[in-house]
Amino acid sequence: MTTQISNLSQQTVREEWVAACERLISQIETWATELNWSTHRADILLDERETGPYTVPTVRVRLPGRAEIHVTPIARGIPGGNGRVDMESWPSLHRVRFIRRDGDTWEAITDSNVRLREPWTREFFTNLAQDLTAI
Repeated sequence: MTTQISNLSQQTVREEWVAACERLISQIETWATELNWSTHRADILLDERETGPYTVPTVRVRLPGRAEIHVTPIARGIPGGNGRVDMESWPSLHRVRFIRRDGDTWEAITDSNVRLREPWTREFFTNLAQDLTAI
């Protein structure tokens, strides 16, 4: 975002972004629980020039074995989108960026900028989590 947002717009944009992060994290928690994967939610503080400080949820998901994925909102104000959330695996450290487009459409992009042209579904999340954590 290149222009200054008014205080009212700033609050609206921030609230809408936090709500989108909440929906995404809650969806991941639900799917992980259905798969009998354990989850741990936490909050982090982000502070962006255009929206000011705010708190968003993150989630850590433990897959069978010791592998985990960490899903962390990065920022609302990004070029070419309406927010970014990263999904990073541990211990492999593979990562996929989710760029929020219109509404709650999330586009997955690898670190090498390859777009994974799959709709955001439970099946896609499950396969992605398993692929990211494969060593």
